[in-house]
Amino acid sequence: MDEDQEDQEGFDIIQPSLIRQLKNILNQYPDNGQVIKEIIQNAEDAGASIVKFFYDENEESTLFSQGIEELKGASLYSYNDAYFTTKDWEGIRMIGQSIKEKDPIKVGKFGLGSKSVYHITDNLEIMSEKKLGIINPDEKLFFRRKRKKNWKDFQLRKTPSGSFQ
Repeated sequence: MDEDQEDQEGFDIIQPSLIRQLKNILNQYPDNGQVIKEIIQNAEDAGASIVKFFYDENEESTLFSQGIEELKGASLYSYNDAYFTTKDWEGIRMIGQSIKEKDPIKVGKFGLGSKSVYHITDNLEIMSEKKLGIINPDEKLFFRRKRKKNWKDFQLRKTPSGSFQ
């Protein structure tokens, strides 16, 4: 029996698509400066002491240059001096739950705030140390075993010129 038949014959809960879940989250968040506030709160939760923003209007810009044309375009970059932990990489992929929910010092307890960035972007790209994670809700960029998936992580290498590949 192949994997698709097993999925159809089981009695698993059928989840809404990631796009539908994100739309529901965005309906709970105002479409204004809340996005910047959420980014700052996440940096604070991570222990960052510096947060900077840069808006690049260049339509040919991309953080990552492995031929993913869909990621080119005007971009809002945020920088902070904290690094993602293994738990952070797990948490950013959660919807409606949080790795921070039992920590009384952290602000992000519901697993929703960072998803507010989808008010201003189609794809969330996170770079920390030598790892780049991209969340693509419409599942058009990445595939695994011929099945669509909505995220991918890349291990980056520094080139002699100092940029990342």
